[in-house]
Amino acid sequence: MIYDRFARYAGILAPPITFLFIAVAILTHPWFSFTENALSDLGALHTENNWIFNTGLILGGILATVFSVYLQGKGKNMAENTGYAIFLASSVFMILIGVFPEDTAPHFTVSVLFYLLGSVAISISGIGFVRSGRKKEGKISVALVLVTLAIALGIEWNGIAIPETIGALAIAAWVYIVIFGVRGNAVLRRKAN
Repeated sequence: MIYDRFARYAGILAPPITFLFIAVAILTHPWFSFTENALSDLGALHTENNWIFNTGLILGGILATVFSVYLQGKGKNMAENTGYAIFLASSVFMILIGVFPEDTAPHFTVSVLFYLLGSVAISISGIGFVRSGRKKEGKISVALVLVTLAIALGIEWNGIAIPETIGALAIAAWVYIVIFGVRGNAVLRRKAN
């Protein structure tokens, strides 16, 4: 189906488009420091050209949401489908980070919910992958969350841009695991027409 193909491409494109806008925002703001700032400082209300960062999150979040809608019901078991449903909520909160930039009241809440729900989605779906026989995908999914949490919580950071970036990379890696699997062992299989 056309929508299925479009949704898969939306999933493939969501991470690089988001990271491209973040990279441009970083290059546009030479004061930014990964060790001293939060990524959201690039999109704060008082930041010049904040639209670059915020637009990237909104566009990437829309693409991730399209992909997440496509995932609904595609899992092989309840754990996978639960993870996919939670990832849909996380994708919506990604959009809201751009809609409610830093220095607005909802920003902290939507940012935390994006990362928290993303981590929960990856963990639960990872358990589902293991239960349905895709052990490599499952173990890698759970490892992504554990390593990200260890780095984010186990090291004291002056700014939070590094743990935020690692968390975003973990979510992006999981999206590609869902689409392509490990060594071509795709978690999503095209149904024969």
